[in-house]
Amino acid sequence: MAGVPVSLLIILLVAAAWVVLRRSRLGTWIMAVGGDRDGAAYTGVPVGRTRIVAFAMAGALYGLAGVVVTSQTAGGDAQLGASYLLASFAVVVVGGVRLGGGSGSVIGVIFGAMAIAISDGVLLSLGFGTYWSTIARGLLLLLAIGAQAALIVCLVRASRRTRPIQIGDLS
Repeated sequence: MAGVPVSLLIILLVAAAWVVLRRSRLGTWIMAVGGDRDGAAYTGVPVGRTRIVAFAMAGALYGLAGVVVTSQTAGGDAQLGASYLLASFAVVVVGGVRLGGGSGSVIGVIFGAMAIAISDGVLLSLGFGTYWSTIARGLLLLLAIGAQAALIVCLVRASRRTRPIQIGDLS
């Protein structure tokens, strides 16, 4: 496209979307609804409309991704995206995004993508077959989910250990 790499355009589009979502009311609402739907409703967030907008935006991005893949492969295949599924989950979870929603960042996902790409590159340079990269992605995904679960358990236990302030503590 006039000498501009498509990957640069995608990076600029993602950066613009990140700025809009981090600095706008809609982005704050989406994070609030993803973290705690009831809590967001109590603070006045229109939960129903926010969910509809979030799903509509996600659907538009899915459609855009389909157009990009179709243009690169010059054809259509319903099973073409299946190979990207594990990698996309691994990138997101390794990047620190909770699968339940409500926490995570674009920067974390970028670092997750870099970690997956580096692990693929290391395995290929060491002479392993390409199927080993799928196994490594799965193991990284399991490790990341385990680390998130352990962190949540530690936070819950730490919150239970804190005792309420007593009247005698104030004097």
